[in-house]
Amino acid sequence: MPSEAPEGPASAGGADSLRMRLQRDTRAAHDRLDAALARIDLGSASGLAAFLQVQAEGFAMLRAGLGDGAGDPGLAPGLSDLLDEMTAALAADVGPVARPAQVPPLSPDAVAYVTLGSRLGTRALAQRWAAGVAGSRYFALPSRGAEWRDLVARLSARPATGPAADRVTADALTCFSLFDEAAERRGLAGSTRATVSSAA
Repeated sequence: MPSEAPEGPASAGGADSLRMRLQRDTRAAHDRLDAALARIDLGSASGLAAFLQVQAEGFAMLRAGLGDGAGDPGLAPGLSDLLDEMTAALAADVGPVARPAQVPPLSPDAVAYVTLGSRLGTRALAQRWAAGVAGSRYFALPSRGAEWRDLVARLSARPATGPAADRVTADALTCFSLFDEAAERRGLAGSTRATVSSAA
């Protein structure tokens, strides 16, 4: 993932909300993944292919962990469809990836936080590397800014502590770790593995 979820104004996250905890507890993992992916030259065909392969493998694993999301009130609207759209675009760009190995069930809110944040990061990369990414279906997908803002509002209204918050935070770190594994398979260093500090 481009891994550039926007911070937004501090007031949007509340003084002690799940949104703020996710920012705080995933920051180190986020930065390490950014550093690994920043070494890829998106202006070259080989660099673009490597970047898209990381995205394809990572989002395929997130989709497998999400399942169908049926009946889960925490599922961001359209998240399953968005992941299907993204993986289809990536398959068109670099071909289908192997079926992911078993992925643990992932909280829809955690998957939404990583996925929707990545869409805005992808938009920033598309602007920076416009010539290099021209023709990529993945980079042409919309940024989903409205969905991101809706998610931020929901997370900002939820407490930072408790079992539900612990689960979302742990699963968000797992999401970053899955992308890290995909990056490592491309010879990119920078492990995002981290231990969640429980705020309960």
